[in-house]
Amino acid sequence: MPDNLTAWTFRTPIGWCAAIGGDAGLQFLVIGMKSDRDYETDFNDPVPEGGRAEPAWIECLRIDLDDYFAGGRPAFAVPLAMQGVSDFGQRVYAAARSIPYGEVRTYGWLAEKAGSPGAARAVGGAMATNPVPLIVPCHRVVRSDGGIGGFSARGGVDLKRKLLFLEGAPAIRT
Repeated sequence: MPDNLTAWTFRTPIGWCAAIGGDAGLQFLVIGMKSDRDYETDFNDPVPEGGRAEPAWIECLRIDLDDYFAGGRPAFAVPLAMQGVSDFGQRVYAAARSIPYGEVRTYGWLAEKAGSPGAARAVGGAMATNPVPLIVPCHRVVRSDGGIGGFSARGGVDLKRKLLFLEGAPAIRT
């Protein structure tokens, strides 16, 4: 992890999360960890203990996530610092953020909305590398045949199903 980024961990109803970012905002969100120490183990990056100032966006993220898990429909106001994301990725993530809470769209729909009709596979690749799941709701993107598709966050498609169920989304077939 670059020196200018710091990680904060906290518990959510789907397990522990790690929010990684700097002064500009959230850059990565790791969801569904079983313990607050999974981040350190998996990324070989110790989370500093206390005594460090949290940027304002951390509290914003906590409020947004609390609202989301309580069944609210937050617009996720947390500022994002999406360094290193391609122009295509930026367009795809912006389009994904337009998918309403509790609804799903296909990879093809997302490709068209992002200005790249026919690029459903590339959209799938962008979703697989989404640095901020939930904020960019990749769990709301499904296959054109009605299948659930993939989910790269911890917990895989089981977690994707839980999130869609939480949102009251229509049933998705396996």
